[in-house]
Amino acid sequence: MMQFAAYIQQRKPIYLRLMRWDKPVGSFLLLWPTIAALWLASGGIPSMFLVIIFVLGVFVMRAAGCVINDIADRDFDGQVARTRHRPLAQNALSTWEALLLFVVLLMAALGLVLLLPSSCLLVAVCALCVAMVYPWTKRWFPYPQVVLGFAFNAGIIMAYVAVQNTVPMSGWLLYVLAVMWTFGYDTIYAMVDQDDDQFIGIHSSALSLGESLLSVIGVTYGCVFIGLIVLGKMLAMNVWYYTGVLLCGVFFICQMLWIKQKNPKRCFQAFLGNQWAWLIILVSIAVSCLS
Repeated sequence: MMQFAAYIQQRKPIYLRLMRWDKPVGSFLLLWPTIAALWLASGGIPSMFLVIIFVLGVFVMRAAGCVINDIADRDFDGQVARTRHRPLAQNALSTWEALLLFVVLLMAALGLVLLLPSSCLLVAVCALCVAMVYPWTKRWFPYPQVVLGFAFNAGIIMAYVAVQNTVPMSGWLLYVLAVMWTFGYDTIYAMVDQDDDQFIGIHSSALSLGESLLSVIGVTYGCVFIGLIVLGKMLAMNVWYYTGVLLCGVFFICQMLWIKQKNPKRCFQAFLGNQWAWLIILVSIAVSCLS
């Protein structure tokens, strides 16, 4: 047992890198819409118990998603400048060891789901299936970012089910808007690796959209902005909410200006900024619900 503990301690930095513990932006992009859904489903301050469960669940499932993604992409990551230093690409650990870590994370996630109403289990299983399929869609589906959007925002559906045991029309609208937003920012993220992806034959919406790339991202963001206004009308939100939506709209315009030249570094910075835009929406929802 002592030897096993020492081995785990020695390998911990590699496991943490595999789970992207040093790059929390993905976790925040999962967390803010999920907590926003909890606020809306609760009609105000959500149960602290639920907040803790969902926060832990977000970080555990994001880590699991990173692990299964790297397992799927282990033969490609070494050929991409941004990903060539990932543990599996460097053979810093075996595929079986990564799979074992993935199973451990799934067991932890299952433990959290079992603390929620039983109706959440079906949502969790469906979300897991989509999340596990996503890494392989990059091999055959021209727009894998769409699949990512559905998997990435399943926490919204689960939040409503946990609180209300159903998903109202406003909840489905929030989910669709989050899927569209994810498609937009992950397409921008894919622009960073566009040349490498084309060379190794991996699909992405950034490649598939071709000359329409910027136009589609712009239309997607425009639809999200309009959808957020509609959501506010449905829920009778006050001026604080619309202030947040307006700031988000300004952010979308800035995003389009940042990525106009398709410079990989600027595209990456634009992608990172989405965590703050989602946080603005979350804060505006919270303040509006409390006012």
